[in-house]
Amino acid sequence: MVISRFLEEKANRGVLTGAIEDRITQAPWADVVRDIALVATHELDWMPNGERDWTRHNAIGAIHELLNARWPPSGVKPRELERALGVFTEWLGGQGDREVLSFCWKEVNNSRCDFLMQKLHEMNRLGEDLSQSSLRLASALAADVDAMTRWPSDRWEWAAWERDSVPYFKAIAHESYVVRMWAARAIGLLHTHVGTESTTELLDWIRNLEGTCPGVAGSFLCGASWPYDRPVSDVDCGYMRRWFLDCLRVGGNVDVPGIQTLEFYAHEYFRRDADAIREMLRMGRTALAIETATEDDSARGVLDEVLPEMAASDDPLVARSIRWYLGS
Repeated sequence: MVISRFLEEKANRGVLTGAIEDRITQAPWADVVRDIALVATHELDWMPNGERDWTRHNAIGAIHELLNARWPPSGVKPRELERALGVFTEWLGGQGDREVLSFCWKEVNNSRCDFLMQKLHEMNRLGEDLSQSSLRLASALAADVDAMTRWPSDRWEWAAWERDSVPYFKAIAHESYVVRMWAARAIGLLHTHVGTESTTELLDWIRNLEGTCPGVAGSFLCGASWPYDRPVSDVDCGYMRRWFLDCLRVGGNVDVPGIQTLEFYAHEYFRRDADAIREMLRMGRTALAIETATEDDSARGVLDEVLPEMAASDDPLVARSIRWYLGS
């Protein structure tokens, strides 16, 4: 097998990704999946982090393609599927929730992956948040959002906040954070187009919910297309500043495919706000503070006090990152 030999020889990223591209077009299907899974599950410890991540990303992408566009016309027998995906599934089950969710999200409605889902369930890797039923419900909500984002203005004229928002307010109470976050995105989208509730009252409610359901605040902003679309963009800047900081204090950084996080919006909103960056450091949100302080080169003059403070920090990560940014 060419791929296994390349791995033994510690081939570079270009050689391995080229081998994946060549192998994916070949047969038999199960052998191709197993060969490519060798790359996806390998430590690749001779590569720099970025090259390792990119190589693994290509291998996992090829597995997705094999489960979909390159699925054999004659189908695959269950035993053959288990043989092909067994090692990869064992590896995936040992990864973090983000990696498990990222893969399963693309395949949740693919019945060909029922073996994989069942195996992950047996490994206790698909709990309440990531159960197959929860992911399928979240996928249905995501399909709603995708459809609404493409509605013409004539279609929005038939929408009604009091009626159409009800299912999403029910879904936002779901036990799975993936379902809750897609429900919050739908609420943000509907509120932007047809919302009749007070924007600040709704934002207050979202902020309070963020404390027990981390992720909903960023999801709501994502649905509302903040800061570009009304009415959230029209809210007083002082209010939004307090709202952001309050949400950051009580919430968490939850990553779901297809949804921007609260941190994504916060690091752009506060890129010229030295006091907010200091507050992030006090909250323990070190990575966010660094990302915010280094977001905008043109803001260096505005941040001329906080950047030296961070460069002299007792936290090695903060000090090293800011010194590198400042070129010192």
